[in-house]
Formats: sequence, C-alpha cells, structure tokens
Amino acid sequence: MDKATLSKILKSHEEWLSCKGGKPADLRGAALQGADLRGARLCVARLCVASLHEADLRDAVLSCADLHEADLHEANLREANFFEANLCGANLHGVDLRGADLSRARLRGADLSNADLCGANLRDAVLSYADLREADLRKASLHGTILWSAGLYKADLRDACLVGANLRDADLRDADLRGAIICKEDLFDAELFRGCLVYPPPTYPRRTDR
Repeated sequence: MDKATLSKILKSHEEWLSCKGGKPADLRGAALQGADLRGARLCVARLCVASLHEADLRDAVLSCADLHEADLHEANLREANFFEANLCGANLHGVDLRGADLSRARLRGADLSNADLCGANLRDAVLSYADLREADLRKASLHGTILWSAGLYKADLRDACLVGANLRDADLRDADLRGAIICKEDLFDAELFRGCLVYPPPTYPRRTDR
C-alpha cells in the first residue's frame, strides 16, 4: 500500500474515532511491510491477515484491534498499546514489545518466539498454545495470564510476575525463572520453580479458562 492511501485511511479512522465523520480503518490483508505507523491511533481497526513485517508501530494504540493471523514478525512494537486486541495466530517472531501493553489481549496460538517482551504488561492475557521459545520476559507482568500449553522453552522469565498465572502443561524446560514471583498454589513443580519468590495464594478466584 502506498503512503498516500495509508495516510488517507489513517486520517479517516482518526476522524471516526473523534466522532467527526470518517470511517473505521479496514486494512484486512493489507501490505504494510516496513510502514511507519509510529504513534498511530488504530483502536478497533481491522488488520487481520495484514502484512506488517518490520513495520514501526512504536507507541501506536491498537486497543481492541483485530490482528488475528497478521504477520508482524520483526516489527518494532515498543510501548505499543494492544489492550484487548485480538492477536490469535499472529506471527510475532522476533518483535520488540518492550514496555508494551498486552493486558487482556488474546494471543492464543501466536508465535512470539525470540520476542523481546521485557517489562511488557500481559496481565490477564490469553496465551494458551502460544510459542514463546527463547522469548525475553524479564520483569514482565504475567499476573493472571493464561499460559495453558504454551511453549516457554529457554524463555527468560527472571523477575517476572506470575501471580495467578495458569501454567498447566506449559513447556518450561530450561526456562530461567530466577527471581520470578509465583503463588504457592501455582507451584506444581518445586524443582522447576527453584529460585522463584513464592507468595501465599491470592484471595481472588484463580482463572482456569484457556
């Protein structure tokens, strides 16, 4: 997609979000490789199956956007807002998500291998069956996150918060969990979680959905 067309779509979407006419962005399947979308406001935009390889989305707002099966591999998503976004099946291999907000986002089956999620907010996100092999999750918030059957082989989870996280059937082989915070009730393998900071069970109900 050429810059002029993209700029027109973004302007129309901004007007729609501000209730000044315009229309919501429909970028389904769009070719946006390497696009400069820094700070773009794309809340509730339709970007499913879009190609955003190596795109720059730093500080972009994509809350509630539909990005399922989108190709975002090696994109710069630093400090981006994906609150409640749909990223199921998306390709996020090697992306920069440092400090990004992925709270309550749906990432079921997404490829986040080798992704940099240092300091990211994944609170209450759904990452069941997601591929997080060798991902950097240092100091990430995984509070209440669903990681059912997720692949965390060799993931770096040092100092991450895993309070209330559902890690059943997750592959944590060779993962680094030193300094990670986890609740006593979630400690299903004492040897695996050696080096973690273990806290008493929370008073709120533990999530069991996938």
